[in-house]
Amino acid sequence: MRRASTIVSLMLACCVNIAAHTARADEKPAEPHDEKAAHEAGSAKKPDPEVSPETKAPAPKPLPAFRGPPDHKDEPRSSTTPVEASKQHEGTDHATESKPEHATPPHEVDAEEHAISETSENKPHSPESAHPAHPDNKSALNSGSSALKAEVDRHTEKEQLKAESKSLIPHGQVKNQENELERYRRLLDLARDLRNQKDLEAADQHLWELVEPPAPPEIQLAAMLELAGVAVDKGKYSKAQTIYSEIARKFPKDPMLPQVLLIQGRLYRDMGMPEMAVTKFFSVTSVSLNLNMDRLDYYRSLVLRAQSEIADTYYLQGKYAESIGYFKKLLTLDGIDAERPQFMFKLLKSYVGSGNSVDTIATGQLFVNAFTNSVEVPEVRYMISQACRKLNRKDEAMRQVFILLESQEANNSKYPTDWAYWQQRTGNEIANQLYSEGDYISALVVYTKLATLNETLEWQMPVWYQIGLVYEHLKQPVKASETYVRILSRSEEVKTNSPSPSLTALVDMARWRKDFLGWQ
Repeated sequence: MRRASTIVSLMLACCVNIAAHTARADEKPAEPHDEKAAHEAGSAKKPDPEVSPETKAPAPKPLPAFRGPPDHKDEPRSSTTPVEASKQHEGTDHATESKPEHATPPHEVDAEEHAISETSENKPHSPESAHPAHPDNKSALNSGSSALKAEVDRHTEKEQLKAESKSLIPHGQVKNQENELERYRRLLDLARDLRNQKDLEAADQHLWELVEPPAPPEIQLAAMLELAGVAVDKGKYSKAQTIYSEIARKFPKDPMLPQVLLIQGRLYRDMGMPEMAVTKFFSVTSVSLNLNMDRLDYYRSLVLRAQSEIADTYYLQGKYAESIGYFKKLLTLDGIDAERPQFMFKLLKSYVGSGNSVDTIATGQLFVNAFTNSVEVPEVRYMISQACRKLNRKDEAMRQVFILLESQEANNSKYPTDWAYWQQRTGNEIANQLYSEGDYISALVVYTKLATLNETLEWQMPVWYQIGLVYEHLKQPVKASETYVRILSRSEEVKTNSPSPSLTALVDMARWRKDFLGWQ
């Protein structure tokens, strides 16, 4: 009995082992449908240590296929495989699974799948979720699928942005025109920044990619204007004119056309082609009349500027009669209060250029009375004094000089540099003329005033020397000698302040004049 009982126990144990072996063989997962899925399945499931590969039974009923990344032939492929992406996030709360073969592109992933991914990322870490031990653990597989798909989506999107940044114009049909327009604007801003940074070659290269379709017309126009500006910055005026002419051809009804013609006229004038410049300025008027009149004030200002440019061009050509006619017309227009001082000042300069001293004095007086605080007032008084001298009106010329010299306290605070320059120039020319004409008293008055305008050696010492000579002509040797002594008292400053040869010679001449007066 005991022996029979032992045999029965052994047989039962063998049956149990055979049943357990058969159950484990039935639980083997289906073979992946491709090599990539097979690789992922192998990394996701650890083999049972009790079952060797050689003893595994053929797979019975297959499980649903693992999801793999989409196969986009025209899109940049991710350099990170799903297995590597899983390794990068190992130790976190992500479980791995690949996307289906016909998965939705990254930018079209629905909100529900994103919510699933976020839920899986917020779950507490557990060994089962990080390393699923059995393919029947469906919750772990679903969580891993969403997490891995989200990671692949993010990586693919980054690669697409990198590829887009390498090409100014994307290949293929534009899907989102609004976003595409914004991208063109960013590229245009980039080219403008490069131009501002003086990287003209890079700016030129970027802009040429925006002047033809598929760039929209407004981007093409802005890019061509910037291209012309880059050409001007390079000094290639002919190239700039070619680009501006192409703008006029491609955009004949654009509101910017009068402005383009105005720029062309100025550029032709700078190129030494005044006749072409005047032609372009005249075109501004004709083109403005044919465009949309809803912007009447804008076109009116352009026409006004064009006429002013025509008058300036005639003035630079020495055609003073034509420039006078245009400036006088401009001054009769209404609504030019802001431009009136400049128009009247240019009219005055045209009168000076033409040699019309009478109209110079009359227009100059109108100017200083109407625009007392203008920065051009000292120059206008200089022109009036010069015109008075030509008409032999010495008293009027002296009056203008003294007004100018005595205006230092009232106007220096606002335009100190301009007033100082014209005070010194006007006073010096008038005083030298009076001295040469033998009017020593008047010359002495002007020289004395000039000596107080500037205390530098370069200015004050020559004026003192002229004062000494005036005293000699007035037969006042003592005052003349005192003036020369004043010059010699600053001779040490001349030696220590890097003296110019002219100042050194002036000191020697003052010493000689002083000794000469002592011998008499």
